[in-house]
Amino acid sequence: MKILILGAAGRTGRELVTQAMAGGNEVTAFARATEHLPTLEGLRVIVGDAENPDQVAAAAQGNDAVVSALGHTSTMRSAAQTVAIQTLIKTLPAGTKVISLTGFGVPDAKDPAIPLLGKIMNGVIKLVPGDMFNDGRRHVELLRASKLAYTVVRAPRLTTAAGTGHYELGYFSLSATDAIARADVAAAMLGCLSNNTWDRQTPMIRAQ
Repeated sequence: MKILILGAAGRTGRELVTQAMAGGNEVTAFARATEHLPTLEGLRVIVGDAENPDQVAAAAQGNDAVVSALGHTSTMRSAAQTVAIQTLIKTLPAGTKVISLTGFGVPDAKDPAIPLLGKIMNGVIKLVPGDMFNDGRRHVELLRASKLAYTVVRAPRLTTAAGTGHYELGYFSLSATDAIARADVAAAMLGCLSNNTWDRQTPMIRAQ
């Protein structure tokens, strides 16, 4: 499979690149800079800005699927996820697989009732500098209204611990104490490319 990975130089993006290449896929890594990208034979690299529609559209051409690990830093503007998804919706054929990562604070109607502590935390999340919460929420809304075969994986705190291979996707409550290895999140996201179970859904992920 030909896969475009957005945010490929980030900590989760690098896991996605490494695992996708190990799985025999043709991978294009799209990143703002290359110094943190893994050096892998056959990896195609495109330097670009996810908030530049022309660059994202050009990178998406010829790929079978897109996996996005776009995130935010203190220097990144807040609309990276939204702008990139808007571009992909316009560029990709209906039914194309798009797997995206966002925070577990982004809501879904299928989520169980949130306890009081969770509601307080979600209120705090919405105040995160840079409007990160709203960017994540908005890009999910755009995907829901699209004709893409999307899956948005909503994750708790991400760690650099070794992947365990033991994780669960679904609709459940997560808290500030929950955490999961980036390697496991990457594995789950890539698994959604070959499994239709979570098409057009936004499951959470948790360690088992």
